[in-house]
Amino acid sequence: MACKTASAPATPAAIHSGRVAASILQTSTSPAGTVGRVGSKRAQRCSWRATGCTASVQSIKWWHAKVDCVGMKIGQSWQPNLSSSRPIHGMWSSTLALVAGLTMAMVSAAEGRDTSARWNDANGPNGAHFGGSVNLNRGQPTVTPAEQADACSDLHNKNPPSTIVGLGHANDLESCVERASAHSSATTVPVCKAACWYRAPANKTLAQQCYCHVDALWMPKPDATVDSARLVWPCLDNSSCSFNGHCDSSTQACVCRSGWRGPACGELDLLPVSKTQQGYRPTNPDGSNVSSWGMPALWDATTGEYHGWASEMEYGCGINAWESNSRIVHTVAANPLGPYRRVAEVWPVFAHEPDVVRGPSGEWVMMYSGYPYNATGLAHVACTNCTDGSTPPPGTPNCPFQRGQPSSLGHKFQQMLAIAPGPNGPWTQFEIPGLTAGWDWNTALTINADGSAVALIRAGFVWHASNYSDASTWHSVGGSPEGPGWQGASVEDPYIWRDEAGVYHALAHAFFPFYGVHAYATPDDCPSDWTNGKPMNWTVTGVAYTDVIEFTDGSNISAARRERPHLIWGKEGTTPIALSNGVQPGGKPNEPNTDAVTTIVQPLRL
Repeated sequence: MACKTASAPATPAAIHSGRVAASILQTSTSPAGTVGRVGSKRAQRCSWRATGCTASVQSIKWWHAKVDCVGMKIGQSWQPNLSSSRPIHGMWSSTLALVAGLTMAMVSAAEGRDTSARWNDANGPNGAHFGGSVNLNRGQPTVTPAEQADACSDLHNKNPPSTIVGLGHANDLESCVERASAHSSATTVPVCKAACWYRAPANKTLAQQCYCHVDALWMPKPDATVDSARLVWPCLDNSSCSFNGHCDSSTQACVCRSGWRGPACGELDLLPVSKTQQGYRPTNPDGSNVSSWGMPALWDATTGEYHGWASEMEYGCGINAWESNSRIVHTVAANPLGPYRRVAEVWPVFAHEPDVVRGPSGEWVMMYSGYPYNATGLAHVACTNCTDGSTPPPGTPNCPFQRGQPSSLGHKFQQMLAIAPGPNGPWTQFEIPGLTAGWDWNTALTINADGSAVALIRAGFVWHASNYSDASTWHSVGGSPEGPGWQGASVEDPYIWRDEAGVYHALAHAFFPFYGVHAYATPDDCPSDWTNGKPMNWTVTGVAYTDVIEFTDGSNISAARRERPHLIWGKEGTTPIALSNGVQPGGKPNEPNTDAVTTIVQPLRL
């Protein structure tokens, strides 16, 4: 079924909390200690508060302006003075093979919020406006500088490049921003969404050069030799607001729906976590930790509880032993934030990365990766020599298999789909052979009212089924077994839902560093025929959440890993109320003895 069909989105009543819906980054005043304009006029001082999180050029470990004076620095938002802009001598433009960075988004301009129920539909605020448009009367952008950050290139990214336009020589970031603003005002090409001034790069040919980034993606990379700035233009339509809000025609500013914030409504509006209500954090009878790795959770009106399904590591192991020790357990909680308690094992080892939604008749549908260890004689590869939720080094006795090595002990990852009449089962499952591989696909799905489904897998590849419960109808979208991925972001662990106007949304875990990003695809971005080889085109809006988690007692952690995102929805099924993640609080990714992980549920501002 084409996603332009009006009846495509399932109703909240039919698919309660099943992806039918529809900013971590504080967007208000500038942090204490920042000063007005940037570049040559910027005062050389810094007095941000440091609260256990530090920043460096190599890695960003700050949050809500609680940083030291090293690394990216956020300045006060301002508007360029176009009436007195310097002449642009020798201006030139070209498309360079530079790629948008994959790091933290900056503190952005103030935004409004609207809790009304009308969003994105033709009768809603400002209409749906799925099509693109060009407006020569763009007005002036609001500019938020990000010093020591490169928003125009990232060699780590292997996806197709975003569009970069060269604007010639500039003396400082401020003059670069003015060039970018003038360029956008004087042409009919897409406007500059970011300006990058290469102060003293290793590539000397870029020194003192100014570049304009026209892609909406805002993911600057820490770089001591580059200063960047985000340019937020008056919104034109709801696409300017990531379809997580509407464009207020009177103010030309985005008004974000509940749970979202930021100038483009692409950032989750997260609140601090209570340490007594963290999500799913089980312990053994002796008090030792049990590691878990993410959890979808849905409200069930019949039982009056939230039901979750978590990947849990057996024998006290951590995430390094996930391929040999992961099982799926059923959890429940009266409160969506937890604490959740285990009630049953649903699938034994090996079973991993469940995603659960509701079907068109109210059934419960689970996608997961599995392989029957015990039935195939591979039970002996399980790691049984773990302590307090952490895994010992490879080669340790009674722990023969970690992170796919040795390959002789590896196994296939069968893509399984299971259906149950209620959250307590019983579950009936079958394999989707086309998605069974030598690795896990991190599959997530959303089901439409007619039973068709769209699934996202690793890298943002898309699969579709005309009937989700018939394995023979599942196929890749885009003309190849894997199809095209997302442009501008290398991702895994996707989560997908569809709003009431038919717009698909997704969260995913991005690499380098491990932050979460948001993307959307409108009905116009979907193929008219899902089998004609045409791709589903996603727009990545930028960072939706970072690796820093704040707690209500004022403390915070900068997680080594924060992956497996799932939104938890309110009882009516249309308002996101929390974000669930698999989190490694400390250590380093893949490091032995520090790989204990947990499932944290963080509330959203309503």
